[in-house]
Amino acid sequence: MSLLSTTRAAALTTATAGALALAATPALAAPAADVQADLNGDGTADQVSVAAQSEGTEQKITAVVGGQTYELVIPLSTPDGGVVAPRAVDVNKDRKAELVVTESVGPDTDTLELVDLGPDGLRLLKTPDGNELRFFEGGGTTARAGYTCKDDFFAGRTFTILFAIAQDDSANPDFIGALASYTSAGGTITPTNQIPIFGVKGDNSQLVVDPTACDA
Repeated sequence: MSLLSTTRAAALTTATAGALALAATPALAAPAADVQADLNGDGTADQVSVAAQSEGTEQKITAVVGGQTYELVIPLSTPDGGVVAPRAVDVNKDRKAELVVTESVGPDTDTLELVDLGPDGLRLLKTPDGNELRFFEGGGTTARAGYTCKDDFFAGRTFTILFAIAQDDSANPDFIGALASYTSAGGTITPTNQIPIFGVKGDNSQLVVDPTACDA
């Protein structure tokens, strides 16, 4: 799923995704990348590495947690067949980090997914209907896409994705799209709310989201 679903069209009708795109820059790909993230919530940073496989059409995520090694292979599509370093986030504030993984890199927009550590190993977060949650970041001049998190005393932390498309090519066009919010538990990320975006100008704060609000 991205921007609500698995395709950009589906996203606009299912739950709209994304995150900040105003200041987004192209992701940098490399043959391999590393990051540290506390995947099991024990207070110790775990080593996570990502490496390109199958001539750049797949990527393998490897995590060493508590002396055990876990692996997950997911699709990869980048101009040079390289991988992008994942980001450690905590989308439900349970002190167990998730990983924002880049599945594909486009000219202006990247496609992202969420990975966490479940009882049986690394897994992609899925919606209640069993689809992976794919979302976008970037957008260039014609779209706004990204993600953020919001903390609520009663509801806890929600994960929100933005996707909106410009309606013309003027200097300050109107955008149409949505902000879709989710809660995450047990490997399932469930839609909770959707705010439509209609006729919002490109310089409107509604089209700016802060991905660092999800940092672990």
